[in-house]
Amino acid sequence: MTRAALTVALSIATLAGTPGVRAQPASPADEQRVAPASEDQCDNAALLYYHSWLVARDLLTNELVHDVSRPDPDWHPSDQQTDLVEAHQDDIGRLLEAASIERVDWGVDYARGIDISLPHLGMINATGRVLTIDARRLIDLGEIDQAALRVAALYRMSRHTTHDPLLISSLVGEGMVRRARVEVGVLVASGGLTREARDTVLGAMDTLDPDDPFGVRRAILGERDIFLQWISDQYNGPDAGADFVREMLPKLEGIPSEPNENSRALSRMDGDELRADFVKAERFYDDILDSWDRPDEGEQTRRIIAGIENGRYGIVGHYVLPAMSKIRDSDDRTVVALAEARKLLLEAHVAEGAGG
Repeated sequence: MTRAALTVALSIATLAGTPGVRAQPASPADEQRVAPASEDQCDNAALLYYHSWLVARDLLTNELVHDVSRPDPDWHPSDQQTDLVEAHQDDIGRLLEAASIERVDWGVDYARGIDISLPHLGMINATGRVLTIDARRLIDLGEIDQAALRVAALYRMSRHTTHDPLLISSLVGEGMVRRARVEVGVLVASGGLTREARDTVLGAMDTLDPDDPFGVRRAILGERDIFLQWISDQYNGPDAGADFVREMLPKLEGIPSEPNENSRALSRMDGDELRADFVKAERFYDDILDSWDRPDEGEQTRRIIAGIENGRYGIVGHYVLPAMSKIRDSDDRTVVALAEARKLLLEAHVAEGAGG
């Protein structure tokens, strides 16, 4: 992404100040199964997530949780990590309950444009690490059905991140699915996979949109409509370009601090000229979507990315267009990870001779 302002925070204080957050009654985790929350209790997963994160702040911000970064099939939780999650089973139960709710609305204020705050993404990542620790603990104990509930929640949380039509949200969701792929492999390798555990995880996979499982195509349109329109509306008048260069360029990642030919050209633009340049940038998103499912998509993407450098998408395009080649690569890798996990589960079922 190109926006430093979109970095996610693990600040509980930020969560506490999020509009629309209200406390929900705490309900202990069922030792055998976490049932979906009732419609009467809460029909928006975000509210229960926010409440759970506030209650479980000591768990989610613990250094032992942050140590679980890159998924590793050979990793086992330490005694300290095991003690930590065992002491927070009620909190984990609430997190699983939040993941089980279908609808989510994070209350994102899109009117803030490039200054949008997305604290929930950092907390989703922390929750994924907690569930990974607890799933491995349960696998080591032979409690495969309970471990499968934690792995299934990773897929359900991935779907929740795609509610926001933003590429950073899609990337977080993809990371969750790649983490889940490793955990599925560990479940299968345990030799104790049950039909219930298998169906629990497969059912969670099925909640992802088969046509756009990580919301990337929807997010491409969101980036165009939210950010480009916001910037275009924000900068008007004879000094629009100069104001854009002064105020916006310092917020963008990887931008040279010294003026260059592009920034000087932008500085000379008035509002009408700047908006005309943005029209060129909008073509980028349309071109990317047109190429998405083509057999020669890879070549088309390289051609589109090259168009940023040769000016097809305007001067602003040099600064605000995301690195789509990397985003497409992430999407492709995650689609493969999802398919691999499904295949592993189905083959493990057949190998064990289970019916159904």
